Amino acid sequence: MIVVGGRTEQQEYSNEVLFYQIHCNAWIRPNRSDVILGVAMNESIGHAAAVVGARLYISGGFNGVALGRMVTLSVPSDPCMLFSTPSSCNQSAGSCVWCQYSCMSADIAER
Repeated sequence: MIVVGGRTEQQEYSNEVLFYQIHCNAWIRPNRSDVILGVAMNESIGHAAAVVGARLYISGGFNGVALGRMVTLSVPSDPCMLFSTPSSCNQSAGSCVWCQYSCMSADIAER
């Protein structure tokens, strides 16, 4: 599951991207200094999203004004693959482990 944007505890708009690993019951919050995410999208709520293949398309939204935009995110099959270094991988909030020169979910690494 992927969560994009929303509202913070301070009721401010957010553009944060979160990944939920269902098998591990863990959230992955990519650290933007370690992950190449490209240009950040506008902070917003109420947008529509659809997945086609390995891409997440996000349209519309609201952040005080109605947004008429279309954003595309490339989504990896394993969200742990977003981490590019052993330290960022092993310190992630999810169950990511560094194995065979890449970061992967612990359940995949065990196979």
